[in-house]
Amino acid sequence: TPYVLFNGTASKTSVDLSDSASNYSYLEIFYGWDGLGFGISSTKVASPNGRTANLGQIVHANNNLYVASSYWSISGSSITNSSSEYWRWAANGSPTRTQTNQISVYYVVGYK
Repeated sequence: TPYVLFNGTASKTSVDLSDSASNYSYLEIFYGWDGLGFGISSTKVASPNGRTANLGQIVHANNNLYVASSYWSISGSSITNSSSEYWRWAANGSPTRTQTNQISVYYVVGYK
């Protein structure tokens, strides 16, 4: 049975869960490129409490290739962004890199 633990305002920094991650066998985190219509992805994290989830997307748009990756720490009833990178490759240029987070968490589901 899935339990919705977060379904609030999307966040690029942290989300508060309605229950501790330690009470679940795994969490499924739904995330996407912040504010853009590139779709939502998800990842499952087994034995989630104290673990780190890597949330990332690769997008091709406007003759560019975009890669966003962020690491989120799962601890008790919170999931917090701890590190992020964002790369852009222009069709006729070299890549540019920032440490700006482009990934937002939209909702989290727990499974016992």
